[in-house]
Amino acid sequence: MSYKYSHICQYVAETPWAIAPSKMAELLSVLAFRAAGGIWTAEEIQARIEAERKKARERIEGVKAEAAQSVAEEAERLRRESAATMVTAKAGAQARAAKLLLRTERLAEELAALSDARLQQIIEQQIRHVLPGADRHDRPDVKS
Repeated sequence: MSYKYSHICQYVAETPWAIAPSKMAELLSVLAFRAAGGIWTAEEIQARIEAERKKARERIEGVKAEAAQSVAEEAERLRRESAATMVTAKAGAQARAAKLLLRTERLAEELAALSDARLQQIIEQQIRHVLPGADRHDRPDVKS
């Protein structure tokens, strides 16, 4: 392990973190890779970014599908009610459906924003190791 990463590893080990265990595992994996001298190529970084984007799109589509299913189930339930209560129930269902769709859209936006933030982290963490001239003194494959 290089000196550059030994103090980072020590800091990470000694610092309490308020982070989801899965995210901490991901961060530790990147740190271990870099400490061992690993460097991602531009293609590898692009592949990781695309994978994260695909996961985000899949989560968003899943949320939309669940919302659409909930709306459809609510509509079917309302159809089964008597004609006398249909007017009142329909207004309530429409309000609930509108709220559900609004929450779905907000959640989709939040997921997309979180995904973009994660992608930005990957880019910021790796860009200096991929671009020519970035951190030349730390890259054995590039001569100053």
